[in-house]
Amino acid sequence: MTTALSGYWRMVEEWRAICARTLTDDVAQEKCQAILCRYILDKAISHARRPNPRLRLYADMVVLRSQLLPHSSGDRLGLLAIRPMYGLVDEWIKSNTDPVATGPQEPSPL
Repeated sequence: MTTALSGYWRMVEEWRAICARTLTDDVAQEKCQAILCRYILDKAISHARRPNPRLRLYADMVVLRSQLLPHSSGDRLGLLAIRPMYGLVDEWIKSNTDPVATGPQEPSPL
């Protein structure tokens, strides 16, 4: 398993642990979002000194969106983590895509 993929599954396991706790939906979703933000920040930092870090982060976000694609996630994990985090990542991609060039533009914070 690649490091990127294992990092994704580690994040999902953290979400799963949060969703298994007796937290309110709002608190659980907030904690899941914090984990997503940390995951994305780690990705961004890993590209900081590499060529074209913005394009690399954009590509990572496109891959992440495909990994989060909500299939039939009707359980608590799907409702509090997968679907909302997919929505956040999808919105980030849309807001950071130049409609004329159909490619990445200057990234904005998640």
